Amino acid sequence: MQDLYGQAQGLVEQWSDQIQKESQTLFENGQLDQAIATLQSIPEKAPAAPSVKLTVEKWQKSWNEGEAALKSSQDLLARGQWLAAKNQLEKIAPTPYWNQKKKPLLQEAEAGIAGSGTLRSRTGSPGGDRRRCRPEPALSQRQPALV
Repeated sequence: MQDLYGQAQGLVEQWSDQIQKESQTLFENGQLDQAIATLQSIPEKAPAAPSVKLTVEKWQKSWNEGEAALKSSQDLLARGQWLAAKNQLEKIAPTPYWNQKKKPLLQEAEAGIAGSGTLRSRTGSPGGDRRRCRPEPALSQRQPALV
């Protein structure tokens, strides 16, 4: 009888591992609600059960952060703040879903960075990303150092 119980526990562990993998794939593909529902199908007495709540909390936090960073980057792009927008996009988790969402915005930010020798927004008005550094003067224009 003990042998059957051990076998059953092994099968529950295998099943739980498979559920966790499938849930992770769902999450990475942008199906948060379905991922959570699938993960929560793991029985409370299964060895993997303690990690379910932590995983759900981690996913929800990651999702909320991703949405906030995406929104922030869209606002920054609208103001022509290319570098700040790119930095926001780089904070988003690198999953297939988020990569698809941020790709066009990242391309826009990179194009803005490449094309903004002068700090101008998309409307052509001054005021792009003000955190940029000024280029150093050429060696011939530098003041000699006092020794």
